[in-house]
Amino acid sequence: MDDSSGRCLLIPSRPCRVMQGESEKDMIKTYAIIYQNQISGKVGMDTFSGNSDGAVRKDFHDCYRHGNYNILSVTEIPEIQKQEAG
Repeated sequence: MDDSSGRCLLIPSRPCRVMQGESEKDMIKTYAIIYQNQISGKVGMDTFSGNSDGAVRKDFHDCYRHGNYNILSVTEIPEIQKQEAG
C-alpha cells in the first residue's frame, strides 16, 4: 500500500509483543533502516516491522524497488517499558 508521498506503508498484522503460544523468534519487532540513495548520495531512515532482520530488508527492497538504494544499517528498536507516574 502506498501513501500520497509514494512511500510504502506496511501495516503489521499483529501487535509488537509476544502473544500467547508464540516464541520470541515469531515476535513482530520494529527496525530502523538507514539507507543511501546511490545516485544522489542522500541518506535516509525509515522504520519497518517484521519478525527478523532479513524480513524487514526484503520489505524495504519491495517498497523502495523503484530507486537505487543501499542499506547502510538495520537496527532493532527496543520496546520501552512505560512506568506509572507516582
